Amino acid sequence: MWFGTRDGLNRYDGYEFTIFRNDPGNKHSISGNRIEAIVEDENGIIWIATFFNGISSFDRETQRFTQHSQLPEYNNKHWVNDTRGLQIDNEGNLWVFFQSGLAIYNRETERFDFTYYDDFFEGYCSDVINTILDYSSDKWLVSINMCPNLYLVNKSDFSVTEIEIENSHLLSNPEKFLLMDPQKNIIIGDNRTGLFKYNYDFNFIAHYHNSPVSPVRVASNARDLIRTQNGDYWLGTDAYGIYILNQDWTNATHITYNRQSTQSIAGNTIYDLYESNTNIIWIGHFNDGISYYDPNAIKFTTYRNDPDDPTSISPNPVLSVFEDSKGRVWVGTDGGGLNLFDKQKGTFQRYTSEQNGLSSNVITVISEDPFGNILLGTWGAGFMQFNPETGRVREHLRYANDNDVWSIEPDDDGRYWLGILGSPMANYFDPATDIISNYTELTGKENIIQTQIMTSMRDSHGNIWFGSEGGGVYQYHISKKEMIAYRNDPSNPNSVVSNIIYTLFEDSKGHIWMGSSDAGVSIYNPEDKSFRVINQGNGLPSNGIMGILEDTNNHIWISTTNGISLYKPEENEFINFTTKDGLQGREFKYNASLIDGDGTIYFGGLNGLNTFDPLDMNLNEVIPPVYFTDFLLFNNSVEIGADNSPLSKHISATETIVLNHRQNIFQISYVAINYTATEDNQYKYRMIGFDDDYIHTNERTASYMNLPPGRYTFHVIASNNDGLWNEEGAMINIRILPPWWGTWWFRGLILILITTLIIQYTRWRTKKLRQNQKDLEERISKATKEVEERNASLFEAQKKLTKIMDEVKKDLGKASEELLNSTNSEAASIEEMSASIEQMASDIKENASGASKILVSGKEIEKNTEKTVDIVSQTSDAIININEGIGFISDFARKTNLIALNASIEAARAGVHGRSFAVVAAEVKKLADQSQEVALNIQKLSKTGLNLSAEASTKINDLYSYIKNIVYLISQISESSQNQSLQASNISTAIQEIENYVAGTATLAEKLDKSINSLSVDEL
Repeated sequence: MWFGTRDGLNRYDGYEFTIFRNDPGNKHSISGNRIEAIVEDENGIIWIATFFNGISSFDRETQRFTQHSQLPEYNNKHWVNDTRGLQIDNEGNLWVFFQSGLAIYNRETERFDFTYYDDFFEGYCSDVINTILDYSSDKWLVSINMCPNLYLVNKSDFSVTEIEIENSHLLSNPEKFLLMDPQKNIIIGDNRTGLFKYNYDFNFIAHYHNSPVSPVRVASNARDLIRTQNGDYWLGTDAYGIYILNQDWTNATHITYNRQSTQSIAGNTIYDLYESNTNIIWIGHFNDGISYYDPNAIKFTTYRNDPDDPTSISPNPVLSVFEDSKGRVWVGTDGGGLNLFDKQKGTFQRYTSEQNGLSSNVITVISEDPFGNILLGTWGAGFMQFNPETGRVREHLRYANDNDVWSIEPDDDGRYWLGILGSPMANYFDPATDIISNYTELTGKENIIQTQIMTSMRDSHGNIWFGSEGGGVYQYHISKKEMIAYRNDPSNPNSVVSNIIYTLFEDSKGHIWMGSSDAGVSIYNPEDKSFRVINQGNGLPSNGIMGILEDTNNHIWISTTNGISLYKPEENEFINFTTKDGLQGREFKYNASLIDGDGTIYFGGLNGLNTFDPLDMNLNEVIPPVYFTDFLLFNNSVEIGADNSPLSKHISATETIVLNHRQNIFQISYVAINYTATEDNQYKYRMIGFDDDYIHTNERTASYMNLPPGRYTFHVIASNNDGLWNEEGAMINIRILPPWWGTWWFRGLILILITTLIIQYTRWRTKKLRQNQKDLEERISKATKEVEERNASLFEAQKKLTKIMDEVKKDLGKASEELLNSTNSEAASIEEMSASIEQMASDIKENASGASKILVSGKEIEKNTEKTVDIVSQTSDAIININEGIGFISDFARKTNLIALNASIEAARAGVHGRSFAVVAAEVKKLADQSQEVALNIQKLSKTGLNLSAEASTKINDLYSYIKNIVYLISQISESSQNQSLQASNISTAIQEIENYVAGTATLAEKLDKSINSLSVDEL
């Protein structure tokens, strides 16, 4: 909505105003702040006429104004910028009327053409245009300042035809407006003399003004008139409010400002009226802002007390509503007594204690006995039977200690069960006996009700249900005559939601609805004895439940402490209503609910009574259009067309927004245009390509952070206040560019670069391989020469080794032979010595001279043993020398093997060019491997020989030590023959050990001889 004021142009989206004012330093601002007229052309351009500052046009795409301040010359005269109005004719042309002429906008030249001046109406009473009407496709209807008649102006040649009007002297006021009705009657509004309806064909005029002779009496100072889409006429007046005339102008409803009503117009001076395409009437006041009438908003009829109207409902809150057997609706109030409602007239007849003898004016509950008496429960005066026909009142419990009656419910046996505050007992009244009794007296069973009863209800089986304040719910089973308790158990979800129950209701499925004061509704299914809960979390406006009813569509209506809710069980959907929908107030009262025989629903509250037909709710059926309103980067609005701005035009006119990778934190704002209870609009949005599901919200901004580069589509849909969704919504594409290193061209460049490098590398590698091939040939040639030389050296080494081995074998064989001979000799000598010693032992004295001979033999053995030690030592030294030579051969073979391996690698790199060299390298490697294997075998045998030599040396050394000891003993024998007998035994033992060692030495000598004989270079 656009509103022109004396302080700028205002745009309203249902949530907030945006104000456009002139900025002298900005050529794209509006040309002036005092707005005279606003129109929109077929292209969506907003045209604004300002007071003495020319015309401006507003482009929605750029959100900029173009100032049309200076109009073209005509007949050497200049336009002044005193624009009086704007018109879009039936052909879509924009016309401007000024104080002294007309102009049409030429879209091709973007200028105003066919401008006319004071000679336009030359010869008439004035040349100042007052108002203009698009009368037909080729004519304008114009009124001129201070001229009583009207004028038809031809749009082609601008010829003028004067229309003379009967009693035209009444139309001489300078401030007039024109309207044409569907019958082509011209309606003229005059700020002094009222309305005139002129029929051009019959030259007949009817005058409507503030006079008894007027067909319909209206104020005479008319300011504006519109014809609404339903055919009514709204007349705005100066200081007298609004008149609504019906289609045939036979009746008028007068609306004026009421300071005590929040739903009143803002003031009585009406300067402008406008009806939107959603049937909302917008009212521009003088100094009082804007009012609007929304026919979609008022869904409920409200009856409030009017102190000046005795037929209005009694003052103070409505506590109870009841329909009797005659279809009359009774309303009980808190202090205002009883009211009988006339459905046809919408009036109330009051019954009070002062005028009608009621025991109390606080009527808490209403029922009816079998005799047609109205049963009235009261606060502080028990209950009474009231006969409407006779006016007779019969009181009960008025003076009892507990006399606050909050519920009355009849059963199938003619008893009326009473809920009495302060009495934890189910009491009942029997009209037939006029006796008040209780559950225990009736059944003889113990009372289980713990607290006072607040409400009661009879179900379809005749059972009576009681809701208590603190004790939960009780069911009196009529056939079983027993009381069953349903209490809240915090540990059991299958229990009643609260112990404070203010309202009870049975739906068409037999489910029992239990409305609590603070926890929502429990729905009890008697078949499976299960409970289900609905509360604010499910969509209720409040958890304080006051009344529950079901309409013929099986929809549930719930009054609460915060408005009324419509619940659709099949859809599990709520529609909530507030004071903006016409409710008497936010808070309703328990027991004050009724659905009458006609299906009309009644809910009473703190400020009166609401009634409505649930089948004719006047729900808002206007699908709200959805628009994008802003785009923000890092919480700042993006300026259109600025440097590095992603927007070249307004986001509402943009199909795709392109962002760089650093601009991935942004917000998108949107709005659903619905002026009816705007705060109840709902939204769902989704970033397709990122969000899996729609996000439900009532906010008007969606925020996204760190979206990866890619292509997305943002989609938002919205509903109006009554839940009607615009599923198409609005969509905009979002493209986030990757960083330069992630772009296709960079990747392509990298691919080209890699390809180039591969080609260059291949060329370089080919060249390198050729060079390597050449180098390899040279190195192989050199290596071959070295191998040949080394082979020659190896052959010489082999010959030398063979010679050494022969010498070693010869020396070792000789040494082994001598060792063996010496050992055999020693063994024979030892045997002889043993025999001698035995002979000596038997006759030592006789063979004393033999001791000297034994001594000589022992020294000879010692000498031979020492020689054997030297031979074994030489053998070990020779084996060590052989190992040193073998190490040289092994090292030579290893180096040769390494050269052959390098040659094989280079040959493999050379490919087909290196195959011949690979064969040579393989042969060299084979020879080197054989040489190294020979060396290893020789080393192994040498090591074995060295170990055997070491072992033989040890044994011989031990033998040498024993022989020396024997020689020493023999010398002792020579020195002391007295001890020879004793020592002879020791010598015999020692000789036996010597025999054992000599035998071991012989065995070692044989092994050494076999090892030496096995050494052969040829075999290796």
